[in-house]
Amino acid sequence: MKKWMFILFFTLITLGMRAEVYQIGEGTSSFNQAPVNGNNHYSWSKMIFTAAEIHAAGLSAASTLTGIGFYVHYPVSNCGFSNQFVFVRHTGATSYPAAGTVYPDDTGFSLVYSGDVTFQDAGWQQLAFTQPFTWDGDQGIEILWKNYLATSQGQDLRFRYSYTDPDYKLAYSGADGSFPESGVAPNNRRPNIQLVTAMAPSPAVAVYPVDGGCALGGSRLAWKSGGGCPTDYDVHFGTVNPPPLVNSGQTYTWHQPELEAGETYYWQIVPSNPYGTVSNQPVWNFRVPETGQLCESFEIWPPPDWSNPGSWNDSVAYPYHGNFCAYVSANETGNFLTTPLLHISEGDKLELMARSSDTSGIAQIRIKYSIGDSNWEQLGDAVSVATGNAWQHFQFDLSSLAPHNYHLGIEAFNAGSGSNPLIWLDQVVGPRPAGQFPAPELCISREGDGFRLEWALLDGASGYRVYSAGEPASLGQDPPVQLGAGSSSLWVQGAGRRFFRVTALY
Repeated sequence: MKKWMFILFFTLITLGMRAEVYQIGEGTSSFNQAPVNGNNHYSWSKMIFTAAEIHAAGLSAASTLTGIGFYVHYPVSNCGFSNQFVFVRHTGATSYPAAGTVYPDDTGFSLVYSGDVTFQDAGWQQLAFTQPFTWDGDQGIEILWKNYLATSQGQDLRFRYSYTDPDYKLAYSGADGSFPESGVAPNNRRPNIQLVTAMAPSPAVAVYPVDGGCALGGSRLAWKSGGGCPTDYDVHFGTVNPPPLVNSGQTYTWHQPELEAGETYYWQIVPSNPYGTVSNQPVWNFRVPETGQLCESFEIWPPPDWSNPGSWNDSVAYPYHGNFCAYVSANETGNFLTTPLLHISEGDKLELMARSSDTSGIAQIRIKYSIGDSNWEQLGDAVSVATGNAWQHFQFDLSSLAPHNYHLGIEAFNAGSGSNPLIWLDQVVGPRPAGQFPAPELCISREGDGFRLEWALLDGASGYRVYSAGEPASLGQDPPVQLGAGSSSLWVQGAGRRFFRVTALY
């Protein structure tokens, strides 16, 4: 059998109301045991869904199942598993014997999927079968998932489940040394599931980067399905809108382009399956930070030149970019994480990704600034990180701080009186650290009723800013003259004493 690389796909909650997707289970508790256990090198799970449950979900007649879906509780990033096998069979059993033993025996089952599986972000995620299963409309179904990963994931992959009291409808086992063939006792926690029948796919959803956000150089673009179990994608990417087609019919949900610093890119992902192709897929865009900008995704802890007076920590559980992020249990007095000294110019922004499991609004972030890493003042209003586990994109305008050097503080805090919420932080992008604006050697001479400024061109510079003032302390108060990459001189009108500064742009 030809092995395809397929992906577990995110589906919008609203798809649960469509005729082609049938949901069983609405529990909001989570565990890491089934359908696949990311904490063990090998695992398996078996679960029963009765005919009565399938009928109650709205699927009342014989149908062809083209996929299944499970709800990922916390966001994960590129959480991939190789050597996955999923089996389905009809069963007249309504549960496993409470005092019995369940084995990972696949006798009588149909193999509906074999290949690699990747989980992205949180929410409903679907697996498109490589071989559809024909349900007879009268019997229940039993699903067996075998994980021959042989590598543990490290991320906290958890699935939402529902209790099936008094029946026992799930069994699972995991091990590290070899696949666990021995039997286990069943239990009454069973993952919530979606049964998917033939349907055209819905538009794809951007995972990294978010639409309108930043992508760090060397990053892989990632997306997930919006539903309907796509089996392949057309990838459009480039610096123009609409972007050109660069890959057709690929089965994996990522694209690795070459990214240039300071460039804006457009991308579009068009899903397809045997039942249709998306015709209304949006075009997304993102920017790559300029060379020298502050770009921190916490791959080294503590981050170089940052200060951590608020007891933040690093985590591998829920990264938005790379393999690590930062997190803290936010208290009512606030937890600071502060940047190096930054040079802030007109139009600069601080961008960051944040998430919290809090949904009440008590998990908040404040941005503060200080000249000397003390005596902090707040910039604008606090923002709530009440996203219910999803990563959220924030931008803060720093123009009011220009043109000066400041430390910026990212302060997580508990705005309520209840237990302290956890807040996660990743991919912080901001202005260039102070002192890292290369300044070419400047020659100043009198010419007519003004001054002639001349300098040597710097390799890689995209342009130059020329500042002028009557006093050194006033440099930067007036808007600079901005010149192109090939400019190496400027005449400035003026009499008397003048002070000048030229900085390169990248």
